Amino acid sequence: MKSAFTRSTLAVALLATALGASAQAQTTDFGPDAAHVSIETRMRVAATIKESVATYFAHWQAVPELDFDKAFDEYVTQIARTDDRRAFDLATMTLIAKLGNGHTNFRDKWLSQQSGPATGLAIDVRDGQWLVINSQRASVPAGSVITSVDGEPIETFYAKHRDAIAASTERARRGKLFNIPEFFPMQFKLGLGDGRTVTLNRKDKPGFWNEPPVPKQLPEGVYYTSIPQFGQPKFENDAIAFVQAHADAKALIIDVRGNGGGNTPAKLLDALIVKPYTGWAEMSAMSVGLLKTYGAFVDQVSVKDDAEFHGFADGMQSYFRRPMLYAPGALVRPGKPVYTGKLIVLIDQNCASACEDFVMPLRATKRATLIGDTTYGSSGQPRSIDFGNGMSMRIGAKRMLLGDDSKFEGVGIEPDLRLVTSAEQLRRGEDPALAAALAATE
Repeated sequence: MKSAFTRSTLAVALLATALGASAQAQTTDFGPDAAHVSIETRMRVAATIKESVATYFAHWQAVPELDFDKAFDEYVTQIARTDDRRAFDLATMTLIAKLGNGHTNFRDKWLSQQSGPATGLAIDVRDGQWLVINSQRASVPAGSVITSVDGEPIETFYAKHRDAIAASTERARRGKLFNIPEFFPMQFKLGLGDGRTVTLNRKDKPGFWNEPPVPKQLPEGVYYTSIPQFGQPKFENDAIAFVQAHADAKALIIDVRGNGGGNTPAKLLDALIVKPYTGWAEMSAMSVGLLKTYGAFVDQVSVKDDAEFHGFADGMQSYFRRPMLYAPGALVRPGKPVYTGKLIVLIDQNCASACEDFVMPLRATKRATLIGDTTYGSSGQPRSIDFGNGMSMRIGAKRMLLGDDSKFEGVGIEPDLRLVTSAEQLRRGEDPALAAALAATE
């Protein structure tokens, strides 16, 4: 039976990611002096960062060795030396990236505008290879392996920029490298694994992202759809309509690969979940003056010098220095499911945030067979701060745990069957995860 397919999840998500910076820059005008940042503005931004991180940041567990106060002092010294905006932006990006969280970052529209178009390449590092998983550049098709940038080994090039990339995992950090045009000259050369060297000019008009293959024919009673994002209600509503239209189907395949999130699709989950489950456990920073006072107890000279109280003071600091409010996962009962048959969901490393809100209950209740790759591993309500000059910041204000209190941030949700497309399969246009999903419907 034939089925109508929506635009590929992966293609849409990568398009939004890679072109987001340049599209944003095209709508913003800056004055002739925008390349310089006054000392007043630099210090105001710095002070806001210090206060906001202390108040809202919920992911200190991910960076137990980080001395943020020391890093911040070094940052202030650095930004005080020059009014160059690019230098200020990169220093700020580097400071925020030390927090190691995918929902915590700094952006400047001016820097995006100055940096120009994106590279047009989507990358994932697999088995030590920098693999092009999608491309707008005909000379560097999907399946290409990047070995160097302007003659510099790719690992060396990455190491130069790594500290300015905000992410929850090393894999995600590497995957973002080619999404940040600030790191690349307008024209640069790529060395490829097949021995070729190609020259890319970011000003050249990009082509279209390649769409992963979708089946032209489906088994009788099997239907497929993809959900590109949950940022706009339309996509959840379309998915609900799809489920309603095929309530008696033998099997449904829902593809959320590349879905970067948006808003939790609660209504879609209601249409699919048939068993109760324990929802996310949540943690958030508690900014309470008395607790901070207890946390600073060990810094008092009289306490440090008193052996009798030293152990007690250490305990006070570790417990109160960054206190967290914890809410255990609540029992979530199913609503009125529309579809109760076989469900297969395709996931990958770019399924993030609200996409993981969708996947988690399916995994917890064993409602669906998950096929593909481990999800991104980052969610939580970010606190957005607009500095009013093109600069903005987000701070991850909620740390989420799985219902059994096991770690999620920086870990993700694993599939039941892990299938990652190889370089050769990408070159041939094959999709092993989708093939496995079709086989699982039989």
